[in-house]
Amino acid sequence: MFVRASAPAGGNGTKAQPFNSFAELAASDSQKSRVYVCHESQDENNNKVAESYNESSGIVFRDGVEIYGGFTGCYDEWTWSTNKTKLTVAVTEEQPETPDTIALTLNGGDNRLKNLEIIASGPLVHGSSSIALLVNGGKADIGNSDLTAGDAGDGDPGVTPAGETDLNGIDGTKGHAACDPGMDHPGKDGPVKQCPSGESSAGGKGGAGSTSGPAGSGGEGTPASGGGAGGKGAQSAGNACAVGADGEPGQDGTPGDPIEAPGLGTIDATGYQGVNGVQGKPGAPGQGGGGGGGAMGGTATCPGADTAASLIGASGGTGGSGGCGGLGGEGGKPGGSSIAMIILNAEVAFKGVQLTAGNAGSGGLGGDGATGGTGGAVGDPGAGVPPTLRASCRGGSGGDGGLGGPGGGGSGGHSLGIAFNGNSSLGGEVPSFIPGNAGQGGLGGTVPSAGAEGAPGRSGACLNFDTGDDQDCLQ
Repeated sequence: MFVRASAPAGGNGTKAQPFNSFAELAASDSQKSRVYVCHESQDENNNKVAESYNESSGIVFRDGVEIYGGFTGCYDEWTWSTNKTKLTVAVTEEQPETPDTIALTLNGGDNRLKNLEIIASGPLVHGSSSIALLVNGGKADIGNSDLTAGDAGDGDPGVTPAGETDLNGIDGTKGHAACDPGMDHPGKDGPVKQCPSGESSAGGKGGAGSTSGPAGSGGEGTPASGGGAGGKGAQSAGNACAVGADGEPGQDGTPGDPIEAPGLGTIDATGYQGVNGVQGKPGAPGQGGGGGGGAMGGTATCPGADTAASLIGASGGTGGSGGCGGLGGEGGKPGGSSIAMIILNAEVAFKGVQLTAGNAGSGGLGGDGATGGTGGAVGDPGAGVPPTLRASCRGGSGGDGGLGGPGGGGSGGHSLGIAFNGNSSLGGEVPSFIPGNAGQGGLGGTVPSAGAEGAPGRSGACLNFDTGDDQDCLQ
């Protein structure tokens, strides 16, 4: 197969009708085990024409291919030289599903690349990586060639979750009135709020009304944290009950737990995948308010009644439940990597090869923790019968949920000559390597405290992603 950038589109790959791009070559159904690529041509007037191969998406070959650049005089003779033919893959539009730019991919078979300069460049968004060559299985013999990866993109920041209305506590319940029907007024159970974290908060039960003896005291709000005490019930006809205490606010969430190998990431046939920052832990729910104390009963005439009756005292209002804790901040996204070459379970031999990596992307900032839910309002007291019987006492309000913990920063990307894993081997001459800067780990969120910083990336000639070894494997 023959390729000449100045040829008309729609060629068939023959010497007389070459393909005019690598993309056209790769899309062809023709057998392309050996490919000649023009470096410098000439027109009908014998004027020299420099050939330039600028592709907008990565090129993929399967089952082995031999690509020879450097040909001159391609209008007629096609003479091979040691000039390096440049293939530049510059992705200008965002690719949400495959953000990495991989200039050339060789999937399996026996491959040979000669006299080529392969450059990867892509949009610096969403932690995208730049990879000049990926060899996935098989063998590759690379000679007199330069592999250059461009700069990688910084990771996106983690999101601070929006305040969720369903985190708010449940309002307390009004107590039984003295004139409510029934044989007793035992006090209502406080509301229970189930939180997304699996924890819960409950308002204290209202204190029971009594007939002649002391009235019941309200229950304590949960989870117990030193507040939310129930109000004492009336102990005699002349004494009033006590209101329920307000619940304590929930504790703020903490940063997420550290993860193993936080900065290494993984490589596969789709490129490089970095490590997100850890999610912040949710805040604790607020304590429920205490239940209000109950009132004593006695003889009184209810509204609308003709005669006085012996009445049970009003029961106390329940406490409101606490609000749920805020959600933890999202971890920052990882920075992309700049990698001249990825090798996956393949054998690669070098001769006269230069590897150049650009600057890696920094990890994104961790998100801040979200605000917790508002505690439920007090439960109102049960009504008495003025002026004979006192009303009961109200419950306490629930405590607000704690702030969510901060998210951690995303890991920084790598600047590498070769990234490999699996049963891979390197042979031939030692390539030269020009490194870029490793990406910095992203800072953690700052609310309500400082989140964990993401791990920095690495810069070096080689990185074994199976073992994490960054020894100089090119020496």
